[in-house]
Amino acid sequence: NAPAPFTTLQSLRGLWTGDDANAQRVKRGIAETRAGLPRKGLPVLVIHGTDDGLIPPVFSSAPYVAHARAAGRDVRYWQVRNAQHFHAFLPLPDYGPRYVPLLPYVYAALDRVGALLDDGGKLPVDAVIATTPRGAG
Repeated sequence: NAPAPFTTLQSLRGLWTGDDANAQRVKRGIAETRAGLPRKGLPVLVIHGTDDGLIPPVFSSAPYVAHARAAGRDVRYWQVRNAQHFHAFLPLPDYGPRYVPLLPYVYAALDRVGALLDDGGKLPVDAVIATTPRGAG
């Protein structure tokens, strides 16, 4: 008999490699939530915190931006230093001193895209935005 953790991993793997009802349901769910390319001409500005341990950029925004650009889409990418995904964690003792809120950068990006749509012009350039966490206290 295989150890319990290995059996559990085999069961999880079977949800991707199998063809039973559960595996088909998982595959449908993945297909329904897979990010597609933006339509041509749509202004897209992706914002992500560089210190996001919950949804790391290397597994989400970075490959999406690369895929969209490879397909000829005009996508810009703002990477915000010392930012992570969930603002609700900032009041926790270890999070507030180390991270900055990402939402102000999202609002700034929305303002830039809104101005582009209202007045014409271009998307802002890619940026790695330096920030300073507030520190302890």
